[in-house]
Amino acid sequence: MRPLFYDFAKDGQTWDISDEYMFGPDVLVAPILHAGRTKRDVYLPAGEDWIDINTKQTYQGGQTVTVDCPIDTLPLFTRASHPLDSLLNFTVPAEKD
Repeated sequence: MRPLFYDFAKDGQTWDISDEYMFGPDVLVAPILHAGRTKRDVYLPAGEDWIDINTKQTYQGGQTVTVDCPIDTLPLFTRASHPLDSLLNFTVPAEKD
């Protein structure tokens, strides 16, 4: 885990963001920090296109987007240049009785 400016030092906005982080080089995490929130603003660093892992929607970097975040959803984005197919297409094994 590391702050956004570690990977996007040339994007000045990333230096002031303390509530988002990179998980490895390709996954941006925007945790929910306040109870009862159902939407969250997420800044997507410039120089990349980003895929919302939950909706599969692609966004251009360098902008703030508002995403839905119901209680069971963590806002996660992956770089479009390095889509994490294994993460996007995984299935949970069925529980055995």
